[in-house]
Amino acid sequence: MSGLAEPHAGVLVDRFVTGNRAKELRERARHLPQLTLDEREAADFELIATGAASPLAGFLGRRDYASVLQKLTLADGTPWPVPFTLALSIFQRAAVAEHEAAALRDAEGQLRGIIEVTDAFVRDAREEAVALYGTDDPAHPGVAYLLGRPTELIGGPISALAVPAASGRSRACAPREVRALARERRWSGLAGLATAQGMGCLEPLGSTKRALFSVPPVAIRHSPGRDVVLQAIVLKNHGAREVFLEYERGDWLGVSQRISPEDLGLKPIWTVTGKEREA
Repeated sequence: MSGLAEPHAGVLVDRFVTGNRAKELRERARHLPQLTLDEREAADFELIATGAASPLAGFLGRRDYASVLQKLTLADGTPWPVPFTLALSIFQRAAVAEHEAAALRDAEGQLRGIIEVTDAFVRDAREEAVALYGTDDPAHPGVAYLLGRPTELIGGPISALAVPAASGRSRACAPREVRALARERRWSGLAGLATAQGMGCLEPLGSTKRALFSVPPVAIRHSPGRDVVLQAIVLKNHGAREVFLEYERGDWLGVSQRISPEDLGLKPIWTVTGKEREA
């Protein structure tokens, strides 16, 4: 359907496994080192698994990590604003290296999937902080997070298990679901909304009935320029060409020399104190 935006980099990822593959994953996970995702890592995992973070198939390795910090692109030149990293202790890294894989669980202990480890490296937390925030002052919430996490990182593709939505909560929609529905109902397009708190939703265009669809939340990095680009990519992967951004236009201008809305094929509309301003 021509009214939908193309997936970022032209690739729509889906890392979920079902049926026998899911059963095999659960059995294999029992014999692997167990890692617990923190809140940010769990949110990144969900974006990767659903395809909202396409073209990422997993957590970043060394080359992609360095390129994102320095150039706001993956190593192959694809625009990408923030590093999706998976941290672990030095003791955990030794166990993971032996298996070249690890089981990933959320804070409640629920198995979310497996990572196939293709890279392991050490980050300089202060260097990353300066690249993202222009400061290594621990009073900055983004810097405080980085300084509080292990510096050992692993990267590689993930395989994910579907997890039912928590009781009383609406389930966020994956890009493939939204795109299939858009084709079925012949919508002319989709408009997206991203809030500064990392939440997002979609509204069909050309539909006789008003409806809103939630997208997986983004773990904001407290770097507005990079955060807004990430949220725009998430909405783009769901099919939105027109995106309303609860940010000031100047937030994007901080990274615009390297990533422009035109590069992403988007039409951003900035919302400031209730008024919309088109870029």
